[in-house]
Amino acid sequence: MSKLTEEDVKNRIITPAIENAGWSKNQMWMEKFFTDGKVIIKGKTAKRGTRKKADYLLHHHNNFPIAIVEAKDGDHTIEDGIQQAIDYAKILDIPFAYSSNGEGFVEHDKKL
Repeated sequence: MSKLTEEDVKNRIITPAIENAGWSKNQMWMEKFFTDGKVIIKGKTAKRGTRKKADYLLHHHNNFPIAIVEAKDGDHTIEDGIQQAIDYAKILDIPFAYSSNGEGFVEHDKKL
């Protein structure tokens, strides 16, 4: 059997797992850009760098973000996305970061 793509992992495993944990579709934002990209100045010109995008951004209430989930394809380990999720969680000042490749989830709680 071939490894799952990142989209397969999200559609078949992560989204259903989040919903089964009690999150509604209204609390789940997918492919959410949360930065405009770093401003890069060269001489008299300026442009934006790459925007940062969360695979999943989970909101507790009133659009208050509480968790980020980074998805990876089946060629990665469960842990491969956790540092990226932690970095994004720091930028957004949210407490929970998760990573998954479809085989399970790794959690980071910044309060622990």
